[in-house]
Amino acid sequence: MDTFLRWSHPDLLEERLLHCAAIWQVLEALAIDPAAVPPPARGPVSPLTWNGLSLLMSSARVQPERPTVFNLGNSTAAALLLCLLDPGEAVADPLDPAQWLFWLVPRQRFHAERQSIGLQPLLRAQGEGLSRGQLAVALAQLVAQA
Repeated sequence: MDTFLRWSHPDLLEERLLHCAAIWQVLEALAIDPAAVPPPARGPVSPLTWNGLSLLMSSARVQPERPTVFNLGNSTAAALLLCLLDPGEAVADPLDPAQWLFWLVPRQRFHAERQSIGLQPLLRAQGEGLSRGQLAVALAQLVAQA
């Protein structure tokens, strides 16, 4: 399947495909059947509900030539799930779970009118982020607190 995807969509870093890859990483981490979640019409923001918790997912990638910014959308979701493709020194591969970092942030931690956040302010406010393997536990903890 990986070969087919790379053949049929050679630019997996295109905004919508990158967002699809981010959603796929989250679905895999949370053991959600992909058939239960429609693919986004466009990126980089889309809703997701998990165990009654409404999330707004936003994806971005590290690009040396421009600042990394997450779109926070205009949502009443309980929390934001920010997904970052950061390949480090490797070639960017949105299908590689090791290249993704995630931040799970309750919506009330951001000003209600805030529409975006850069990576550096996010790091200062929320820390280094989670790996895909840590995501399910962090979400379960957030659901338990709600």
